[in-house]
Amino acid sequence: MSTVSPHDPLVEVWGLTQTYPAAREELVAIRDVELTLAVGERLAIVGPSGSGKSVLLRVLAGLQKPQAGRVRVAGYDLTAMSDGERAGYFRQVSFVCQRPDHALWPALTAEENVQLSASASPRVPAQAVARDLLTAVGLAGREGWRPAELTVGERRRLAFAAGLASQPRLLLVDDPLGGLDADSAEEVRACMDDVLGQRRISSILATRDHRAAPRVDWVVELPGARRLPLAPNSGRPPPRAGDDGRAAVLDVRGVQVGSSRRGRRLALSEVSFQVREAEVVSVVGDPGGERSALLALCAGRERPDVGLVLLAGDVEQEPWRKVGWMAQGSVPSSKTVAEEVASAARIAGGSPRESAALAAMVLKATGLEHHAGTPVSRLSAWEERCATLARALARVPVLVIAEEPTAGLDPQASAAILSMLREVADSGIGVLLATSQKAVARSADRVLVLSDGRVREVDPFE
Repeated sequence: MSTVSPHDPLVEVWGLTQTYPAAREELVAIRDVELTLAVGERLAIVGPSGSGKSVLLRVLAGLQKPQAGRVRVAGYDLTAMSDGERAGYFRQVSFVCQRPDHALWPALTAEENVQLSASASPRVPAQAVARDLLTAVGLAGREGWRPAELTVGERRRLAFAAGLASQPRLLLVDDPLGGLDADSAEEVRACMDDVLGQRRISSILATRDHRAAPRVDWVVELPGARRLPLAPNSGRPPPRAGDDGRAAVLDVRGVQVGSSRRGRRLALSEVSFQVREAEVVSVVGDPGGERSALLALCAGRERPDVGLVLLAGDVEQEPWRKVGWMAQGSVPSSKTVAEEVASAARIAGGSPRESAALAAMVLKATGLEHHAGTPVSRLSAWEERCATLARALARVPVLVIAEEPTAGLDPQASAAILSMLREVADSGIGVLLATSQKAVARSADRVLVLSDGRVREVDPFE
């Protein structure tokens, strides 16, 4: 039973430590965290990707039991909470996860999504609260729209409204601005400042930079992530010995997509380039129709209207089996990391035993051994990106396509992903890195610019 005085702290954490078992050691997610939050206050948990911010929020949300230390929230002792108490606790605390789309039902309208969250608390008039919150987050007039009809920023604000609908005593928000463009991030930030300020709601948010996040009263900093590779040199990579002898794993010859009849511009026109073994080639261009068409061709998922796309020197019946694709915006599943990676290996033709063995090897190579049994949907942004690379490698590909692999990551995690892709290339695999960021493109051996349906090679510092 929860007992708490109005003058008691709403949140108290003492010496909280969470670890994960690994093959020969325990990996520390967070160590000896201490914090206190009073009613009505706002707190930011700050740290780079992989520092344990999401782990801490999941513990506070009651989704993970504290392993060491003590955690008390709204009068509930989370280290000794019974199943019966847990249901009551979930009515006190609301959690908006790092991927808020997962909290939205695609078949329901915006108003129905908020009403559904409000119905979790019997004291809340669902319809009136839903209308009020949608107006507060700037979605008045969108009540009948479904999530897929909203922009990314609007879906983020809808998830925020749904998180408030049950009128919780504590709101937990994981990386509320992650992956948003500047305008959308500013809209979400202003919305959260306004709504949380007016309603005096206690909140804890996880962020990589509290200065760019919604306003808070207190900041708790977590140490940097462990086991992240060192950042690669920001300059152009040195020439590799024996470049001329390396075979092309991807050979695009005179490709054309679309029709020029009636004066329409081609999606791709006379595109030719190669990616060789042990080479990273970046394609710089806005993530639009041109780039989507090019990547689909390189991945063997589409055929060109004119020209040839050869993988490992052949025109294959099922070329996609030779390509691992780190797709942007892929929806993490509820399967565990090991299940997802093993499934990718089986799709590429491996037997169940071979796939399981390959999954174990790939998870070790990407530093995810301790997350083998974790659902992909519960990973942090950095960990989910590593899992996406692990799925790509489980195909034993000749080519890896990495689509915006650093989007939404802080500089340290971005550098680590680029370092891992360089290690992939060093193993003999070709890497095609699609990015809209010139700084990321400069980590490659060669840089291609996609513009107006054509590709041209440029100096990386052009």
